[in-house]
Amino acid sequence: MSELLGHKDCIKSLRKDLVDIQGAIADVVSRTGPINYTSWKFPNKLASDLDLMDLLEEYDFVNGEHAYNQHSHVVLLELVVDRLLFLLQSISSYSELQRGRQGRDQSHQKGCLSVGLVVRNYWGTFLKCVNKKVSLASLQIEHNTKTKTLDYSKTESYVTSSTSPSPHLCRNCSSASFSPTSPQKSECSGPVHNAPPLYSKAKHHNAVCETTESSLIPCNVCHKVQSILRSTGDALIDLFQSEGLPSSLKRLSGAMKDTVGPGQMTAGDVTQWAQEQLRDMRCLAKHLQDVRSTVRPLREALAKAETDRNRFGSQLASAKKEFQQEVEKHQVCMAQLESSLRKAERTSRETQQRLQEEEEKTCCELQQMIQKLKTQLSATQLLLDKEKAKYQSAFRQQESMQAKQNSLLKRVNALDEEHEELQRQLEVKEEAQANLNNQLKKITDLKEQQQAELSQQQQTLQTRVEELEKRVAELLEHMQALRERERLLVAFPELNNWAHTQPQSTGNLILDMEQQQQSNNIRIKILEQENVTLHKSLEKLRQRGMLNIPKVRIWIGNMRYDAMRYNVRLKVGLDFSTVAHLQ
Repeated sequence: MSELLGHKDCIKSLRKDLVDIQGAIADVVSRTGPINYTSWKFPNKLASDLDLMDLLEEYDFVNGEHAYNQHSHVVLLELVVDRLLFLLQSISSYSELQRGRQGRDQSHQKGCLSVGLVVRNYWGTFLKCVNKKVSLASLQIEHNTKTKTLDYSKTESYVTSSTSPSPHLCRNCSSASFSPTSPQKSECSGPVHNAPPLYSKAKHHNAVCETTESSLIPCNVCHKVQSILRSTGDALIDLFQSEGLPSSLKRLSGAMKDTVGPGQMTAGDVTQWAQEQLRDMRCLAKHLQDVRSTVRPLREALAKAETDRNRFGSQLASAKKEFQQEVEKHQVCMAQLESSLRKAERTSRETQQRLQEEEEKTCCELQQMIQKLKTQLSATQLLLDKEKAKYQSAFRQQESMQAKQNSLLKRVNALDEEHEELQRQLEVKEEAQANLNNQLKKITDLKEQQQAELSQQQQTLQTRVEELEKRVAELLEHMQALRERERLLVAFPELNNWAHTQPQSTGNLILDMEQQQQSNNIRIKILEQENVTLHKSLEKLRQRGMLNIPKVRIWIGNMRYDAMRYNVRLKVGLDFSTVAHLQ
């Protein structure tokens, strides 16, 4: 289990469970109103004041943060316990309201921090509700036996009073009016009318209050709110499609389009819709921020272009001013020529004949000069237009050249970096290849040397193994002979002269006694093994009825007496030999 602590799938499952539990809590609270119970996770806060969305955003899975993920896993488990306790408390409050205790004061109510106490209270409330339902059913049966005329109306009023909650809202409206994070008390938008008889119920039915017939029909407010929510979601989806952005709300809208009708969304559906819409709004805000970051350099380039345009405009204005000065000079010249002409006209009367030819000549010259000036003016205007077009084309060429130069510089820098990186990698690879060649040569030499040593060692070990196998075979044969000899000596102690021979002494009395004790223990162990074997044989013979029981016991007693006498004799012989050795 410790390996699953902080696992991504576990955290994701807990987050989904919390959202589902919170949706159920919102549905219950919408029927009971605000419930003031203390939170189990946060004792200094009310359970209804917890902002679950902020907590889910804070305690989420983070890649590479194992300690934080484990902490988030533990906190989410505690939040699941907290929400389950609050759900049990809310259901208990709803059960008490259904039992007719709507008038109790909830303003100073504190929830139990003990899990066991909350569960016991919930179970007690549930049993009371069940008992009440059973008693009401029995009373209804007794009442049905008395009269049949009032049975249908009373049964209908009982069903209406037991199925319609105190706030008198429809299920969809109450589920959609309270968010998982901040539940509020809903109020009926219309007056509550007592249920009339069956024949007039269709005429006096209130569309806002929930009855048996209208519990599955959404109210106008719920239908309108959910329609507005869907229309805003569709507008957001259209905006995302126009911008080419992926929309999380589009998948949810497509899933609900055929399954959930207008105004039939539950609290969980509304919460999920709001979460997906909030996620899309955040994505849209991020997209707008990226667009602003893209537009900013374009605005700077536009300002630079405006500056260049103003500069060229000032140059054009100066050129126009110079041209105007030239025109004024020519006009002054024309005025001077006209004054000269008037002077010539004044003197023409005196010298008309003499200056007639000169006058005609002067007029021709003036006309030619005027024509020439007009030609120069048109040529200058044409030149000005050409220069203006040249300036514009030069400006566009300069911009394109600047862009090409920037791209070429970037490409050159990238190629330089790539060339340096490749050169560096080539040097590293050549050096590594040289090192690998040297290492390969050394490893080859070392391998040949080790193979020669290993072959020599293998031959030596093979010879040694053959010698050891021969030695082991000899030792096994010798050990088998010694075991057989030991068994014979122990089984037939009269055949040897241990008790009459002088035992070999090491010079240490304690060591000699320990060796003698070990040899006696070996003899006793062998005798006990043979005794057990004989006992088993005797048991088999007893079962077959081939041996008399008293004789066997006498023989076993004699056998034990002989063994004890042999041990005593060995001990006495050892003591005498020890004393003789000491003397």
